[in-house]
Amino acid sequence: MILGRPRRGEPSCGMPEDADQVARIMPMRRRTRTFRLMQWSLLGLLAVAVGSLRLDRSSFGADPMDDGSASSRSTQVQRLVDDLGAASYSRREQAATQLKRIGGTALPFLRDAAAHQDLEVRYRARKLFDVIEQVERQKILTEFLNSGRLEQGSGLPGWDRFAEIVGADAPARELFAAMYQAEPQMMSQSDRGGPELRSLVESRVSRLRASRQPTDASRVSPPATAALLFVMLDSNLNISGAAHETMAAAIRQRSIQEALAAPGDTAIRRLISFWIAEAEEVPASQRVDIAMLYDLETGVAPSLQMIRSAAKGSHLQNAIFSIAKLGGPAHLVDLRPLLTDNTPLSERETNTGVSIETQVWDVRRQLNDWQSLSLDEIEALTSTEPRRAKIAFSAQVRDVALAAMIYLIGQNPRDYGFTELQPHGKYLYSPNTVGFDSDERRQRAFRQWLLWTRLQRLQSLDVDAIAVAGAGV
Repeated sequence: MILGRPRRGEPSCGMPEDADQVARIMPMRRRTRTFRLMQWSLLGLLAVAVGSLRLDRSSFGADPMDDGSASSRSTQVQRLVDDLGAASYSRREQAATQLKRIGGTALPFLRDAAAHQDLEVRYRARKLFDVIEQVERQKILTEFLNSGRLEQGSGLPGWDRFAEIVGADAPARELFAAMYQAEPQMMSQSDRGGPELRSLVESRVSRLRASRQPTDASRVSPPATAALLFVMLDSNLNISGAAHETMAAAIRQRSIQEALAAPGDTAIRRLISFWIAEAEEVPASQRVDIAMLYDLETGVAPSLQMIRSAAKGSHLQNAIFSIAKLGGPAHLVDLRPLLTDNTPLSERETNTGVSIETQVWDVRRQLNDWQSLSLDEIEALTSTEPRRAKIAFSAQVRDVALAAMIYLIGQNPRDYGFTELQPHGKYLYSPNTVGFDSDERRQRAFRQWLLWTRLQRLQSLDVDAIAVAGAGV
């Protein structure tokens, strides 16, 4: 058989009969093989991608916890926590990234891991816990403020107790959120108490006490002050007296004054009012002073406490003024026993004959004309015994009580003979101006009060039954 081109009519064994067919068929076959290779390549890449998704769906932004049983999810989180101590740095970083994406579900596991035996796990767990907790807390705070739903606050430590003290309206929610943003660590532990929270509070107040700068920037903001006051209201913390006194001073700072000067019943005003009434660890005299500064009616409670505990001097005077300024006619009965207390509070004397030096100069002046003096007069002038000074004005406890009671019934104490009375923005009346220049004027004032109360009794009004019994001089 001669090899060569097949004769006409013989099979061509699949080969084209001419060059034109070859030109047409060969490119089509090459394109078919290329297309099939591309198909297999794409299928391979797809298989790899699907495998990657199964191994780590979170790498594509999916929630790694959205399928599987609760036990399997817990196992996965615990595995990621354990991977925080892996030998490979990239594996540790990948575990941290996935735990962040898991979010709040991982917090209990991270809290437990803070006591892990591996130092690396402990360090990373604590750091992740703070980051995730802050993010979750901000989500809750945002939803809490925007929705106005009170149940949103149930996930925030301290909210239930805060709502009982301050209320649950919009201003209260805004202050509570601001407190969390100002002192997140402290507020997040406010329900737990214990030595860790006490140490945190003491440290925070200690830094405040150590500040020597006069500007408000060196002090604490109103929300931070509110957070400290709120946490320190927990008597079980056993906060030191020095810390309480520091906070009493912080309440007087300018930024707090401006916050309390806002019109209406603000949330921070309610909180400080509650603190004045309930903070038994703070001396009553300091709470009364703050109450009078901000016109807070709850200052009556520590004022009554001071009177019943037999406070003396200026403390007693401030307590009486506080009841007059912040209280009402119902408190007349609390002041009535003081109408018989003649304990001196202050006295002012005349300049003549007050000191021995003045007497000496007077003697020398008169001895220049000694020839006109009798022996008895000379002996009296040369005597070393000081002469009694004349009292020009005196204030007694009963005077202050009387002026306060007159004010409580809506009258002017000046109409009762308190001629030297000077008004005071904070203390109602300036100290040492509530008194009389003679006992005669004092008796006249008390007789006038007694007459007024008897007239009230004749008219069957309530006030005289309270006051008459203690109005004697």
